[in-house]
Amino acid sequence: MKTEKAKPKEIPQFIVPDCGKLAYKYLQEYGAFQAEAKPVNIQDFVQNFLELDVRNEKMPLAYIKGMIAYGFMDVYDSINQRVISAEPGTIILNEDLQNDEITWRYVLAHEAGHWILKRERSNTIQSQYACCKSFEEREDVLDSKKMALYFATDPDAESEMMADSIANSILMPASSFLRHSTFLIGKHDFLEPTMYAGEHPVQEQKVIKELAAIYKVPEYAVRNYLYSFGLYAKRKPI
Repeated sequence: MKTEKAKPKEIPQFIVPDCGKLAYKYLQEYGAFQAEAKPVNIQDFVQNFLELDVRNEKMPLAYIKGMIAYGFMDVYDSINQRVISAEPGTIILNEDLQNDEITWRYVLAHEAGHWILKRERSNTIQSQYACCKSFEEREDVLDSKKMALYFATDPDAESEMMADSIANSILMPASSFLRHSTFLIGKHDFLEPTMYAGEHPVQEQKVIKELAAIYKVPEYAVRNYLYSFGLYAKRKPI
């Protein structure tokens, strides 16, 4: 009897719709579902609204950008021969990020995303903590080979991208982001509402840079968020 080959795991759309809905819900409760295009006060959102503790500390490995404790956490740092301890609801950010406000903001929002997912879907996360690793593997969702390799080799790939999705939705509220991004795409003379990667690279980069500056987020987060709304894509072969 001929056996069918297992189908490769489908890579989900970068922004899982439920993640956007969760972010919308929390922004509304926070009272900052803003129509104006400006940076969200992510530190206030995390510390005063979510009531999470935030501290900066040296991470054992440079590619670990942050951690969040769901329960009481004791992680042994074999490199520095110490134990990293934290109580539930504590976010620990790599102290190196203090010199990079943009990445610091994004990692803080990412860890808040993990906390929101844990609160809303506690049965899907079993560990006592989550780590935020380097964003290099998932910083460009248009690279299908890179994304396929990421999902095939990292068991945390889906939860990491879901946390990214919530971070994007919180830092760039959809109501203002959609209006302002479509305005900029038109302003820079794109004839279609979607920017196709590499078709008009100078104008494309201007749109991305302007949006990143407005919301104080990394450029790759803007690219991925535009992609999630169908405003950024690869040109399909004719």
